[in-house]
Amino acid sequence: MWLRTLLLVSAIGLLCAAGYRAVGLAGADQLYRSTRQAAIHEAIRLEPRRALYYAGLAELLETADGDARGAWRTAVALSPNNSDLRIRLGLRAEAAGDYHEAEYQLLAAAHLSRQFEPRWTLATYYYR
Repeated sequence: MWLRTLLLVSAIGLLCAAGYRAVGLAGADQLYRSTRQAAIHEAIRLEPRRALYYAGLAELLETADGDARGAWRTAVALSPNNSDLRIRLGLRAEAAGDYHEAEYQLLAAAHLSRQFEPRWTLATYYYR
């Protein structure tokens, strides 16, 4: 009898924790979808392990003519197997004149993905 009660209490606790987590994720996602920089910073504060939020912040910083490479680097660090993020960081590094980082990121993207875009981007980088 006590084992059944313990299992029931544990299940209820896990269910409450999962519900709390889901509500937190939904709140952070709603903030991320905003176009305000402060809202995206709040979403990052709530969910600091989401590379998508840092990519959104980087895009916002770029539209405001800010240096977004720090946000792109964080996004790549959180999702190192995402070739799209590496391509974007590589292109931003090239634009900033950091050719060593640009080549490194574009080579990593081409290594991660056998698709057309990473290889084409790397080829055009070498052409330039």
